Amino acid sequence: MADICVYYFSVRDRMTGKIVCTKRRATLEAIRFKGEPVMESQLVVDTSELDEGGFLVRSDVASHGDELWGEIRSLRLRAGSRQEQLQLEEEVKEDRRALLRAEITELRRRADRLEQLAYTRRDTAW
Repeated sequence: MADICVYYFSVRDRMTGKIVCTKRRATLEAIRFKGEPVMESQLVVDTSELDEGGFLVRSDVASHGDELWGEIRSLRLRAGSRQEQLQLEEEVKEDRRALLRAEITELRRRADRLEQLAYTRRDTAW
């Protein structure tokens, strides 16, 4: 498992002929012949979250809350893949181990912070 960037992208609407932004993110490779990437929409995800065509499988456009939970899930997946790498590679150099541990800590910290934000938003919406 590895990190990869995905983006929304703009395409020409077949009905109206206007340029519209897609509702799914995809890798630059998947977008290449379909439209233009919206670079500001970059999101780093784990490769396990992509389908075989390079599109993000989870739906993160239904609402802001769903997008937040999708990002939390992605952060936790990325931390988990680094944890697996640490456990599988017994002879990882110490500087690489330190880097992986720092990344795991940071990814989990960001996920916890976003989760706290998501719960706060949910509670204030009631």
